Amino acid sequence: MIPCRDENGQFKLLELPSDSLEQIQTEQLGSKDKKWIQLADDAHPWLLKFPRPCTGEHWAEKLAYELACIAGIPAAQVELVRIGEKLGTVCRNVIAHHQDEMNSLIQEGVLVHGNEVLAGWMPEYEKDKLRGQRDHTFANIINAIDATVTASDALQVKRSFAGLLMLDALIGNTDRHHENWALILNTDSDEYTLSPSYDHGSSLGRELTDEARRDKHKNIAKYVRNGKGAIYLDATSARSENPIELVRGASLKHPELFAEWLDHFKQLCEKEMLHVFDLMPDDVMSEAARSFCAKLVQYTLHELKGIAP
Repeated sequence: MIPCRDENGQFKLLELPSDSLEQIQTEQLGSKDKKWIQLADDAHPWLLKFPRPCTGEHWAEKLAYELACIAGIPAAQVELVRIGEKLGTVCRNVIAHHQDEMNSLIQEGVLVHGNEVLAGWMPEYEKDKLRGQRDHTFANIINAIDATVTASDALQVKRSFAGLLMLDALIGNTDRHHENWALILNTDSDEYTLSPSYDHGSSLGRELTDEARRDKHKNIAKYVRNGKGAIYLDATSARSENPIELVRGASLKHPELFAEWLDHFKQLCEKEMLHVFDLMPDDVMSEAARSFCAKLVQYTLHELKGIAP
């Protein structure tokens, strides 16, 4: 496991010389500058990704991972990196890998993205329509999982998916589109599990300037509630749902999927959550961003704790 703390206990910035990066393959999904690389002493590929200009996508990715760990929600490990003057992140591949006797990298599963899962259940599903996909509803996702996963495993997979929605609500993630969740097919057993959560760059107000953060800090509830995710609650929804309201609505329809998560979140320590923002290096994240993120999570955690299981 790559170390994630420096000698002062802060999140570690991995210094990666550009001439030491071994590219495995170019990542085809998404629009950011990224590629798969190999890090020393780790058979897993890591996705090297740089934030879009004037955004905090890199620190949002790292903080979302750390908050997921505290909340007990499986997520792909994310670490901060610096190559020269350029800051970014590396994200560990969610599929297990190993090296064979010829030192070739062998992948132990297949990632089946949400659009493929839904298209397998709904032949008419437009799997190439990433935005405004009105068929990307919580109801359809649940039904597609039931149609794909064996009956004995389906309940756990659906509960795990509910956990992803809890994380989205906690961090204000508005980008859970159908390529940002997936099932993992074990190629040996033909069994499915839900992939750990990944790609959290569109969260924690990463798009705001520090001036805007100071202004919106005064009414954090309005900022959070104006955020729209990429999942509709059901076919009657006029637009995609706010992450907190999606949890609220979905938990009413499917309490068996959310009850344990909602009870678990009531036990989470706010102080422990907020401490993660103190661990971000000053040259990575401004004080205004740190303060805004802490206020956002303080608000979203309070809201989630108030939802009855």
